Amino acid sequence: MGFTLYDDENNSIYDRPVTSTSHNRQEDIPVSSEISEIVFSGSSDGFHGSFIVRDSDGSAREFHCTNCLSNSPTMDLKNIYIDTDMNGDLDLPDTANCQNSCRFVSGELTSTPFLDGSRLFVRETSHRLKALA
Repeated sequence: MGFTLYDDENNSIYDRPVTSTSHNRQEDIPVSSEISEIVFSGSSDGFHGSFIVRDSDGSAREFHCTNCLSNSPTMDLKNIYIDTDMNGDLDLPDTANCQNSCRFVSGELTSTPFLDGSRLFVRETSHRLKALA
């Protein structure tokens, strides 16, 4: 599993290439900019892990998946299962299922319904919240 962190101007602020990781490995990754987006990439080995993003005050921040599989128990960044062949357990609680790669964005998601022919779909978009000076 690998991932890239982006700031609000879409600059890469941290990149970890796809590598194997050991069971129960924990790692803190400090970055100098606020994280606005996280893109995870996987391999055929499959990976299940938990993630928490904290702000400079130590408060947990919310991230939501924009392209996780529709069978995911959640679209929130709590736990992710990422795999190229998706041959593992797809019903893990509070887990976003990602095939090959997935993108998580900060902020709140809103749903916009739209029609495509006779089928109704919902498009989810992220709204980043920023404080005004």
